[in-house]
Amino acid sequence: MCSSDLTSYHKTGEVKQVQEYINGKDSKTTFYHKTGEVQRVQEYVNGKRSKLTIYHKTGEVESVIESVNGKRSRGTFYHKNGGIESVEEYINDKLLKVTLYYKTGEIEGVIEFVNGNPLKATRYFKTGEVMQIEELVNGKKSKATHYHKTGEINEVVGFVNGKE
Repeated sequence: MCSSDLTSYHKTGEVKQVQEYINGKDSKTTFYHKTGEVQRVQEYVNGKRSKLTIYHKTGEVESVIESVNGKRSRGTFYHKNGGIESVEEYINDKLLKVTLYYKTGEIEGVIEFVNGNPLKATRYFKTGEVMQIEELVNGKKSKATHYHKTGEINEVVGFVNGKE
């Protein structure tokens, strides 16, 4: 196995990025802020993207994008408090589902996709009960059902071309 590195610098002399290669293929690229903190790290498997980690200037992880054979499979985004803000799930780079979280960790909502278009969006109360379900056609609301915390339907609203 043959490995090598390539380093580039900001005009002011600080390291800007370091590219690592194994057998002539990208294996890892690290980008730096002018202040020296890591900005993002892109990892590769057999020269194809496998993981991208982006950091806040404070050093905490902002997001992690995972890929299989260079195609996105999962994205995790974080609140500044370190808790998960949202998780995106993909198959072959196509978005399937986004799960959103309250800062306290409970699920806030789930959006489901078909062929990249939102199909259904469900929002939850912090206590876990369903608050609202929106059904979508071609990315536009077609029906919204609102619930009481008891689970009883509060209101059903129909939409035409995304309008009430």
